Amino acid sequence: MYTDVNVEKPAAPGAGSGGNKKDLITIFDKADVLSFPARDSKGVVSTENIVMKPGKYGIQVYGQIETINDGYTVEGDGDARAFLHNSGFSHPGNQKEIMEFTQNWLNRDVYLGIEKCDSNDKILLGTPCAPLRMSVEHTDNNEATASAFTFESITKTSKLPCIYQGTFPLADVKDTVIAGATTFSVANGEGEYQLTGDVGAAAITTITNAEHNGVYTMLGIVSGATAPTVPSGNDFILKDGATWTATGGSKLTVRAFQDGVGSWKFIELSRS
Repeated sequence: MYTDVNVEKPAAPGAGSGGNKKDLITIFDKADVLSFPARDSKGVVSTENIVMKPGKYGIQVYGQIETINDGYTVEGDGDARAFLHNSGFSHPGNQKEIMEFTQNWLNRDVYLGIEKCDSNDKILLGTPCAPLRMSVEHTDNNEATASAFTFESITKTSKLPCIYQGTFPLADVKDTVIAGATTFSVANGEGEYQLTGDVGAAAITTITNAEHNGVYTMLGIVSGATAPTVPSGNDFILKDGATWTATGGSKLTVRAFQDGVGSWKFIELSRS
């Protein structure tokens, strides 16, 4: 539960400067989402994952980095005041793929994810009761060819955009872990890593090549003999000390914490 506290000047130099966004915007069709992540008791941060319906994933669209924005406004009178989320970006050119995206995503109810450059936190816009919808303005003249996309809430919501600490479920996993492995590398960065079944019950004890505060999700096996496990202990700190078994459809998301030179702990954020 939120307790009233002072809000001091941010310690980080240049905290009020603009930019600081990665150039891929992640978009989820609300109809493809099985469950939306809950927030903590203060109402802003979510450590849980978006869970997609079987065979469904988010997509990513390139935006010119200097044009990407996200924000919110407050509208309404008296006790009817609430938030409207908004975001936008410009995509250069007019290739077939961006035209097909524009044609086929118009009028869909969506959620939008934006990643920061200096933090593993992400901004997630839209809520189950107030998703976003897309508008676009296309320009093709002697000065520029580009599509300027705007996403706005279709109705007011009592919730701000979420600080999302999970991973975005995309069609392409970062890597596939070999069967029987007791450790695996996350050198490919934050995201989902597919585990593989084995004839023996392999127990995963650690992760290599992580970044401090990096968030990584292990996916349960698609098929195979015996599902690997992640027991609490070794380098993993799991809720209630409960072992996670990588059965089909299950997920385990952890945050990396460097607690010494070459020493790491992987703390459970969520599981399913």
